[in-house]
Amino acid sequence: MTMPPKVQVSLTTYNHGAYIAQAIESILSQRTTFEFQVIVGDDCSSDQTASVIRDYERRFPDRITTLLYAQHKGLHHPEQLFRTVMGRCTAPFVALLEGDDYWTSPDKLQTQIDFLERHPECSFCYHPVSVSYADGRRLLWPPILGAGAATTITIEDFLRAEPWPEIPTASVVFRRSALKPLPDWFVAVLNGDTALQLLLAHEGSIGFVDACMAAHRKHAGGVSRAFEDEPEAMSDMALRLLLQFDAHFEGRYHELVSRHIAYRWRAKAFAHRRRGEYSQAIGAFVRGLQAESGDWRRHVRRCEFAAQFALPLAARRQLRRVVSALERRVPTFH
Repeated sequence: MTMPPKVQVSLTTYNHGAYIAQAIESILSQRTTFEFQVIVGDDCSSDQTASVIRDYERRFPDRITTLLYAQHKGLHHPEQLFRTVMGRCTAPFVALLEGDDYWTSPDKLQTQIDFLERHPECSFCYHPVSVSYADGRRLLWPPILGAGAATTITIEDFLRAEPWPEIPTASVVFRRSALKPLPDWFVAVLNGDTALQLLLAHEGSIGFVDACMAAHRKHAGGVSRAFEDEPEAMSDMALRLLLQFDAHFEGRYHELVSRHIAYRWRAKAFAHRRRGEYSQAIGAFVRGLQAESGDWRRHVRRCEFAAQFALPLAARRQLRRVVSALERRVPTFH
């Protein structure tokens, strides 16, 4: 590498021995008019992951740098590895990839850097990603936000989106200048990808590139599998992140984020009630009512939530029909 890299790829991994070679090869296959470098961070894998990445570093010393933890940090500080890798990233742009995912287009980096250079208002951009399941199923992870080759949105659009936005990590390329020092709470959240997107979205618009250029694996050892296997735990995790985000920006986005917080408190209340934990259920129930404020629809949802918490199933269904009819009849009233 004769010139400083324009892009550095943050490739974080843990026990991805079966997949890491494909991830690295998908990066090395990129066709670009600029230099790029790969920084691979391994969280003390117990399989062959470390030996695979050391072999690639030996074969491509100018292209690949490895950071190998001697002790696994993920259990208590899941995003510590990412923060360490970011400390080594000094290029103008950073692309993200995890060791069990891979890029499917050799033009991905060039396409996204071209986009960001055409859109200086954007702090990062993303694109659709396909999802590959261990049992052979495949589907497209579609764009949750925006549509079209030159769409840009704001953090307010991000927070208004229904449902909660999902931007695949393998699709993200961001400006290094948009990433401020990561707060202390960042290393303790499991969903650091969403936390990072929120922090970046505060610094600029979000760009959407209308091309599927990466694949995300769903397998038994993947972190994202927990969203399917342990939905209650993942909902609690999302609630913690939202509360941290709201506090971090001192309530600047509270009106927009409050409904997401209220939704997570509601989910927590019903989970406690299902387990017969009635005092905890009531506490979460009250927090859910307190969290949501704003237009008339939110007050209607408060009443609906309260009734759902106390009424039998048949009555809850009837209430839902009444509320839906009311929302349809008065769509613009605030």
